[in-house]
Amino acid sequence: MNFDLECASNDEHLNRKIVDNLRSISSISPTDDEDIWRYSIRDTIFIDVSRSTGDIKSVNKLTSFELRSLAQGKENGVPFSREKLSDFTPKTDLHTHFAGAITPDSLIDVGKRHGISYPAQYLKKVGVDTSQYEVDGSGNVNINAISEDDLNALKSGLMISPVTQETFNKMEEVYALRGPFTKNKELFPDLLHSLAETYRETGVEYAELSYSSFINDRDYMKMLEENIPQIEAETGVKLRFVAGLWRHSDKEWNMDDTDRITSIARSPYIVGVDFMGHETNSTESFEDELKMLAEYAMAADPNFTIRVHAGENPMFKNNVKDALRIIHDAHAARETADGREYDMPRVRIGHGLYGVDEETIQLAKDMGAIVEFNISSNLALNNINSIAEIPIKKYLDAGVDVVLGTDGGGIYSTVGEQESLLATAAGLEPEDFEKLRQTEAKVLAREKAREVGHMPITDIDSIYDNIRYSTPDGKPRYNQAVSDRYAAEKAEAARQLDERLEKIGIVTDAVEVERATDGKIPVMITGASKSNWPNISLEDQKNIALTMQVLANTLNPETAFIVTGGTNFGVEKTMHEAVHRRNTDPESDPIVLLGTLTMEATHEESGGVEPDTITHATILEHDGRKAANWMDLPDTQLEYVKERNGYMIAIGGGGVVNDMIQRGYNLDVNMQLMDGPYGASTNKSRSLAGNDYSFKTAAELLSRLYKQNPTIFAKDFSVDKINDYLSRAIQELEPQEQ
Repeated sequence: MNFDLECASNDEHLNRKIVDNLRSISSISPTDDEDIWRYSIRDTIFIDVSRSTGDIKSVNKLTSFELRSLAQGKENGVPFSREKLSDFTPKTDLHTHFAGAITPDSLIDVGKRHGISYPAQYLKKVGVDTSQYEVDGSGNVNINAISEDDLNALKSGLMISPVTQETFNKMEEVYALRGPFTKNKELFPDLLHSLAETYRETGVEYAELSYSSFINDRDYMKMLEENIPQIEAETGVKLRFVAGLWRHSDKEWNMDDTDRITSIARSPYIVGVDFMGHETNSTESFEDELKMLAEYAMAADPNFTIRVHAGENPMFKNNVKDALRIIHDAHAARETADGREYDMPRVRIGHGLYGVDEETIQLAKDMGAIVEFNISSNLALNNINSIAEIPIKKYLDAGVDVVLGTDGGGIYSTVGEQESLLATAAGLEPEDFEKLRQTEAKVLAREKAREVGHMPITDIDSIYDNIRYSTPDGKPRYNQAVSDRYAAEKAEAARQLDERLEKIGIVTDAVEVERATDGKIPVMITGASKSNWPNISLEDQKNIALTMQVLANTLNPETAFIVTGGTNFGVEKTMHEAVHRRNTDPESDPIVLLGTLTMEATHEESGGVEPDTITHATILEHDGRKAANWMDLPDTQLEYVKERNGYMIAIGGGGVVNDMIQRGYNLDVNMQLMDGPYGASTNKSRSLAGNDYSFKTAAELLSRLYKQNPTIFAKDFSVDKINDYLSRAIQELEPQEQ
């Protein structure tokens, strides 16, 4: 039987990749019934199909994790075997977000029922031509006027496609598209009901949803008190909330919110707090808030949960340990001061992928902490590349309590049953799933005990009107003076950056930068920086320096220019030094080296933006704002390179480079990944198996780039003379090695 495959995502580039990858590992074979043929992927059976009628019987379904893996390459160990599947389906969803949990279908259905208006600018972002619709004075389109095809495009934008890995920034764009639904008070009760129905259908009896609106808006609290009892009676599903604190908020704001949370937590529906947001700062940056909440739990609410998103990415590998240590030490200090015992505050770690050393595990075990694994979202947000990177078995074997969560099933196209299958693939045995059952039972028992002391609130207004802040005068810390101070600090940081760039002679004028790069092709260099460069062996560092020098020497300054992040560390530093040697050589024509900076460049200590490195600089913009920090670079730099048909060369690196490579893959940027040095380029070049991105040597890189576009090289460049270029570069580098 002949067969072919189609992929129905909106991204034709990724459609081709997943179809090509699947086609090469798929097969159709006959069964004992001559009318039934069987479709398999490798040795796993997925579909039985009738030859006579074409009817399809679904034997198995690919999880979103498997689809994403297959979209990256065909050698990623998927699909997973279905032979040892557990019958465990989570009864809880303890790590999820209200704004991400609801399916796109439910969002649209509830929105249509209420006839909401949806921003035209958001429709444009998902590819909808809004000229065909009436746009009101606020820039919105009535959702009931939108065609079915355009609503389907919107639905696709309300989730991360099951065939893509994305970055945190992309996930935030998805949340923004969901905002007109999830931040609409009118829709809130119906969305709660819809979510509970979805949970009932998937076997979940109890869910804790991270959300922040009710911290400062009493209307949401009133709607919880009015609707949750009815939802429980109708569906049997308990919905509870943890108050979301953004880990990057100004200190005074988060301290005030902490006071508000401890006031409203007398509600039976507010069961804890969640420090959430992109994990690009240390847990220690909100240590004071953690201590305040630990004190509250010990003094007034022993079953109050403190959850910290930690260890989701590798940027701050002590974040899990620090979260546990801070609360552990607060507990010990309170017992010592009072001369009596207190219950350890209930601590949960969201994700816990990185920093899993013996000290961390022992702390978690001693404290009775729970680690929440969200396997589908870990892959979807590019924090892992394979199931083997999930340390769930390590925690369980050490006696640490673990649960499975969805992290927002509506965004990541997952449910508890899928997460259970993935946990099996991650190494869990039947006895491990029994431990998960016991942990769920423990959580449910604690929640039942908490309800006894937390009756529904009869006077919500009184609580919000009488919040007393833990300040000497009982007033909020965050006021206009504090806001003005932060604004002044940002303005001063921008001024200092401009002043430094001007002082060291870097061209920043937008017209001059455009003139210097107009019509030229960017060759972007990214890789290991200050923290990851020391992890690369000396031998690999020499190979990298040689590669950068040969590349700098052979590019044609009339047709190409070099792009880096601008700061003088690691791989970028080797390119800066290589360009400086070329540009100070009287026999060579100088080449432009553009530093694409972020506002964070202001805060780098000595060695950030240095003299004799970049020649030009710009602060790129994304979604109408200046890039704030290095985690903005995957979007801003790659959009810049893609628009100009440029190239990305990645060497080593950590979380930023890992995201850079993934976004480059999704955008179909021409990229080359060095396979060998410690870090992201090696890991990604191997996980993107079957895709021709990797190189090991300077000769291999130059040959490949020349084959793709000879115009970016000097007019006299020849592949046959690569050894000569290498010899010259070695001679140039010898003085620095002596």
